[in-house]
Amino acid sequence: MIVSDGMIHVLTYYLPATLHLMRMKLIYSPLKHGTSPITFNEQLQKASNTMIVIRDTDGHIFGAYCTE
Repeated sequence: MIVSDGMIHVLTYYLPATLHLMRMKLIYSPLKHGTSPITFNEQLQKASNTMIVIRDTDGHIFGAYCTE
């Protein structure tokens, strides 16, 4: 997993206030779902208000919050 539960808790502070109490759940992971862009897209279409977290090959972590 790229981020710990503690890091997710910190990140939720920066989300809109209406989302602070929502429970986060993993909806896509290359280890669990494979690396197909089609599978990635299918998994994301099942949810709204997603947080994408990526670790690059140099170990840098970045991401985005998406409302749709």
